[in-house]
Amino acid sequence: MTIMAAAPPWQPRLANVDGTRELLSVLRPVLVPRYPALPAVYTWLDRLQAGLLKARSRNGAWTPVASLPTTSRQLIDAACDQALTLLAPIASITEPRN
Repeated sequence: MTIMAAAPPWQPRLANVDGTRELLSVLRPVLVPRYPALPAVYTWLDRLQAGLLKARSRNGAWTPVASLPTTSRQLIDAACDQALTLLAPIASITEPRN
């Protein structure tokens, strides 16, 4: 039996960032007047995306998590943490009201 190495999680995370941006573009008219931290959300999504893209080599292959320098992993983790923290209130803001 052959054990296949798991693909690094970078590509799906990058797709999630793209999907988040798309959803934010739809919600933007609702969020702009209600959520002053919206520009910070985009700042942290930019940082997360940049960190994830640095995990891709010149030939397009993704670097395994264990092979990334600690500082690169920390950058990705911090950007992800801050982006998620800033995204959390959006659920309440966009919740339908009766």
